[in-house]
Amino acid sequence: MQKLLIPLLLNAWLLANCTTEEEQKAFKLWSLTIHQKDDQKKIDALEKASKICPLPQIAVDGNIAYFTIYKEERDSEKLKNLESENAKLEINQTHIINNQKKINRLFGREQESGLKAIEEQNGVYSADILFKKNSATLQTRDNRLIEEILEKIKSEVDEHSDALFGFEGGASSDGNASYNQRLSQRRANALKNYMVSQDSKLQYHIETSAKGERNIICKGGFLAEVNPRTNEAECITQEDREASRRVIIRRKK
Repeated sequence: MQKLLIPLLLNAWLLANCTTEEEQKAFKLWSLTIHQKDDQKKIDALEKASKICPLPQIAVDGNIAYFTIYKEERDSEKLKNLESENAKLEINQTHIINNQKKINRLFGREQESGLKAIEEQNGVYSADILFKKNSATLQTRDNRLIEEILEKIKSEVDEHSDALFGFEGGASSDGNASYNQRLSQRRANALKNYMVSQDSKLQYHIETSAKGERNIICKGGFLAEVNPRTNEAECITQEDREASRRVIIRRKK
């Protein structure tokens, strides 16, 4: 069993040696594997395609399938390289996004709704509360997630007198950065004020902070990266502005 189809960094050099006919044939074989659910069969088919012409998408898809099967081969550096190569693919954007979702699962980034999901990771859990554009008004009516969070926090405070939660406000990159910083603080404060209005003892168990537009969320699950020239967060894909307008709740202690 070959562990990797083709080392990712060799693809560009090898691809230069392909004829147009070989490239087209490999592309056709690759396209037939996109909906293949059996990862081992996908690896075998992509191996055949890569021998004809090692297209970058063949290597990325093959490595994702391989890491899915062989968990012991995963490490953060390999997955980061895989994530970077996936972002550079010049193919259908939907396929890139679907690949990213698979990479997120390999990283263990996916989570369920509410606070339950992250509870399994070192006893820390988190959830996001979303806001409308240019608004710090909390939508509490029929908001089951807020009520779930409230009950969870109250329960934790009752059981642990030193429990501490952090409410971190965020904003999309729309508009002025300094305004977004203030807006994100107002969002965090709005959520804390609501929680305290429901149970006054929570006043001393919640801290608020503001990230402004420095912690935006990207579409397709991509992580925002800081551009060293501008020191601003940027998305490989487009920003998911609705998801960026949020407050993140985390158990700090």
